[in-house]
Amino acid sequence: MNIFIRVDSSTIIGTGHVVRCLTLAGQFHGEEHKVTFICRELPGNIIDQISKAGYEVHKLAKANYDNINLENTESHLAWLAVDWQVDARQTVDILKSLQKPADLLIIDHYALDINWEKEVKEYCGNLMVIDDLADRKHICDFLLDQNYYKNLSSRYDDLVPDSCQKMLGPSYALLRPEFYLARKNRKQCNDKIKRILVFFGGNDSYNQTKIVLNAISYLSTNNVFFDVVIGDTNQHIKEIENICKTLNNVTLHKQIDYMAELMAKSDLAIGGGGTTTWERCFMGLPCLTIILAQNQKQMVIDLAEYGALWNLGWYESVTAKEISAAMEKALSNNAAINTLKQKMSELMHKHETTNGNIVARLILGKMDMATNKI
Repeated sequence: MNIFIRVDSSTIIGTGHVVRCLTLAGQFHGEEHKVTFICRELPGNIIDQISKAGYEVHKLAKANYDNINLENTESHLAWLAVDWQVDARQTVDILKSLQKPADLLIIDHYALDINWEKEVKEYCGNLMVIDDLADRKHICDFLLDQNYYKNLSSRYDDLVPDSCQKMLGPSYALLRPEFYLARKNRKQCNDKIKRILVFFGGNDSYNQTKIVLNAISYLSTNNVFFDVVIGDTNQHIKEIENICKTLNNVTLHKQIDYMAELMAKSDLAIGGGGTTTWERCFMGLPCLTIILAQNQKQMVIDLAEYGALWNLGWYESVTAKEISAAMEKALSNNAAINTLKQKMSELMHKHETTNGNIVARLILGKMDMATNKI
């Protein structure tokens, strides 16, 4: 099969969309299936990481956010940095130039909807959308929303065709193979918290890492060790490095490929409500979660009500002292932490008996049934 993935990363978008698409690409990757990415060159992109992972990337023309109000980054259409018609035309030009037609086009982009999809659909055999907003219509054959919501089963009613295969909820969470191995080897500990993982995504545009580092200085104990992870697109690297040098119980990790290993060693995490949520849940790693974007808000609220994480609130409202107080509470309340672990396990139970490839297997199976061939 010839599979294409349309996804972007930038200082505004972050890196999570590309990361989860790389995970999905890994489920398809093999001699029978070629996966190719289509990405626009935006400020702070991680296209190089896609290439380093072994995938071909068709780069759409460079664009920037010079004429966009960066204070209004929740206007998802602006994330595209060009008109959607331009993006659709450029994507079609790539698909039309192929010697072998695209069997499947996967789209992971909040700025793209049914209008864009109508322009490109005739140039691909099947169309898949990865989404978690449920705020616009699609004409896709497959839809993936790996997040948890109280109204999960009805969120996409009237937004996708009746024939669309919907994959909804954590049962379909995209997890890299190393997490299955790390979870198998992880030793669950019900004793005191000794190691805490801090990670707010590859970019951490709002520099929440710094706020947590400040919170560490308020702790009444220095017997807890911290692993702080940042990406190489983080604009605050030097500042973070300097602060970490002053803290004896902090180890800084930059642009790592061993996140699963760190999670397996950790007893608690502090981070955002993005795609890493499901890695933490699968690993049974309780998290003090800070909402970093509007698209994370409802999921974090619902997960907190379910009992699978602690919600510290919106990033602009959370102070270092409040984070420190939450850490103190976690350090002194083993029963509450163990309850979080139990709830996370309930959400991820379908992954416990597999080694991944859940989404790819379902898609390939449906396409095989429809065409009698792959």
